[in-house]
Amino acid sequence: MASRSSYLDDFEFIIDEIIRIHDLLQKYGPKALPNNLDFLCSLPHPRGSGMLVIGQAPNNKFFEIAEKAVKHSLELKHRVKAVTLYNSIKHNFYEEIIIKKKTLTKSLADRIFGKSISYVRKNKLVTLVHFFPCRLIANQTNSPSDPLSFRQQNDSSKRRNHNSKIMRNRFLIAISPKKKKGSLQVGKK
Repeated sequence: MASRSSYLDDFEFIIDEIIRIHDLLQKYGPKALPNNLDFLCSLPHPRGSGMLVIGQAPNNKFFEIAEKAVKHSLELKHRVKAVTLYNSIKHNFYEEIIIKKKTLTKSLADRIFGKSISYVRKNKLVTLVHFFPCRLIANQTNSPSDPLSFRQQNDSSKRRNHNSKIMRNRFLIAISPKKKKGSLQVGKK
């Protein structure tokens, strides 16, 4: 993961670019920005109406921060998209710097990043489920004490014995012996 001081540097760059673009638009109007894509990258205006144009460079910097964090964190990798963290960082930056007008310090940069990470961890992580197809070798010697035995699925296994429960999977059948009082049953009835 990137070092903490680089977040401060990145956020300072973003603030400098936002101020530069805002000043250009105030002084020269929309023709001041040669790249029309800069107008697509914006934040809600602090006054509540309209949008605050931030430009492509700050927008890309937000995404780079998020992408680095997702790529280098084992907890976030493959469980959250960089865009989700990007939106969270952008929102927290907007709240702390633009709305509350706080001065950017190292601790504030850490807090913005930390809030974003904790929000994504709590609300946006995707649970991973892996399905592994398997084939089990038929176990012909089941002892009566085994609570569950596994057998390979055959075409002849379509008949159901009244003393057993069958869990069917693509490749697997789990057969449990006749239910005893107080024993644990696996699968659906």
